Amino acid sequence: MQLRDLYDLLSPHLLQGGFIQLIQNGYVRLLLPLHEELTAANMNDMALLIDDALRQYVVDHDALDKPTTVQEFAQLYQQLPAFGPLHQRFIALHPATVERIVEHMG
Repeated sequence: MQLRDLYDLLSPHLLQGGFIQLIQNGYVRLLLPLHEELTAANMNDMALLIDDALRQYVVDHDALDKPTTVQEFAQLYQQLPAFGPLHQRFIALHPATVERIVEHMG
């Protein structure tokens, strides 16, 4: 999958519910290919963020990989506060990343 396709698929999850939602929805397997594509395109700030999110996933994968009810899912945001700053970084980097992807693909 190419950079634009990966980013188009994953960014709505990240914008709406952050990395916790993305992981709970089963898309964690696409973060490494996204990281690789961002690195190849020299989009290092977002690539570093994705790397940081993957590292945090490794730490918290037991809680993130288990099926949850809606209430348990909502509680993950309080139980795993390290993902909050990662989400904020994504929000901050998103507009410039979209612009660079468009330029890169253009």
